[in-house]
Amino acid sequence: QNESCMLHIWSPRDVVVPRAVVVMFHGLGGHGMYPTTKYFSDRLAEDAKVVVYAMDFPGHGQSYGKRGYLDSEEALLEDAHLVMERAQSDFPNVPLFLAGNSMG
Repeated sequence: QNESCMLHIWSPRDVVVPRAVVVMFHGLGGHGMYPTTKYFSDRLAEDAKVVVYAMDFPGHGQSYGKRGYLDSEEALLEDAHLVMERAQSDFPNVPLFLAGNSMG
């Protein structure tokens, strides 16, 4: 949207081209560095050799907005789509997967 959301990126060590890219979406009240999201992202990067993108949705984590408040489903999807576009732009010939929990 017009504001910026915090984006966390995990990359496997010593890998130039990852096996895949995963865009991870957190649940309501969570954020990209929430313990379960961070653990899963750490494991994917190191064990599966993939790059993981995890955004803090508006009102969550280090992103702008009133804590826990989301403007609309459409705004949420817009922000999610921007992260997917960024991931595809960074790694154009690498498979892209989506993952999430709860609201994600």
